[in-house]
Amino acid sequence: MDSIGKRLKEMRLAAGMKQDAAARRMGMARTTLSAIESGKRQVLAEEIPRFAELYGRSTDEILMETDRKEYIGTMKDDMKTIPKLDTAALNDYSEVRGRLSMEMVETGRNTGGLRHIPHEEMEDLSVVCRIVVGMDRQSRETVLVTNEMLDHYGITKEQLMSDAKENAPKILPASVNSLSEVLGIPTDPGAKDMLYVASVEGMSHGAGVLAYPGFLDNAAQKLGGDFFILPSSIHEVLLMRDEGNITAGELQNIISSVNQNEVSPAERLSNHAYRYDSKEHVFELAERFEERKRENPERASEKSRGSVLTKLQDRKSEISAAQPARDAAGKADRMRGGEAI
Repeated sequence: MDSIGKRLKEMRLAAGMKQDAAARRMGMARTTLSAIESGKRQVLAEEIPRFAELYGRSTDEILMETDRKEYIGTMKDDMKTIPKLDTAALNDYSEVRGRLSMEMVETGRNTGGLRHIPHEEMEDLSVVCRIVVGMDRQSRETVLVTNEMLDHYGITKEQLMSDAKENAPKILPASVNSLSEVLGIPTDPGAKDMLYVASVEGMSHGAGVLAYPGFLDNAAQKLGGDFFILPSSIHEVLLMRDEGNITAGELQNIISSVNQNEVSPAERLSNHAYRYDSKEHVFELAERFEERKRENPERASEKSRGSVLTKLQDRKSEISAAQPARDAAGKADRMRGGEAI
């Protein structure tokens, strides 16, 4: 008997619907739908009736009797949580410390809110901390840490950030996978992957991995040296090996185009590209790196530059597909604890 994922793929094809269109209708990333159809990610309980409505089928057609055990297992998995934190426990930093996570926001668009929020800047981005009150496979309920809460806890911003950097990778581990792998796109044997997706497990509010201790060095090791960071959204970033054949301006044009046409304003991270120097261990704006190196430029041939730029332009739809779309406003509120910066 076919799995639920395979059956959903057959129903989508029978409906004459492309994967990216179906993902948008479902309010999920194309990467998520691809993982469901390939069996890499189980279908959540709440998604079954939505798939049924989208494809004009019944839930029984999707599940089928011999699949009910699989579905029941999925619902049980949905109930595995980080236990809900009692509201009163929010007053106790010893309870809060082990629940700290980190998220990334753009500094400029959040200047007003950041005045009241402890944060750490990384170029034009800011890392903020959240307390994970409860978490399951469908949502993550969090509370934003404010300056007032720091005063209550009697701790400094430096201690908060240090504790968050220690704890966040434990409860929300970072992941780095090739974009082809994430989207299930076959590649030629021996071909080098051009883009990698960096996020947390579950790919929700995962751009904060950039601030995880050792993350950038580990990513450089995986990519084989210096690399660019393209902010896909607040949920994930794309990593691209720096082979010296594309400029910051060209990257930013692509990022701006994707942000304008594919990413909702609430989920945009930045229009800038960043670069990590694996030898000097420096994270900086790509344009700043170019300014520093202008006295000794290392220019690739126009042919090489054009080739890389063309590949990126051709893959803009895949770049945009990597950013997860949110469900309804209610789910977004559960994810962010009903708060915004």
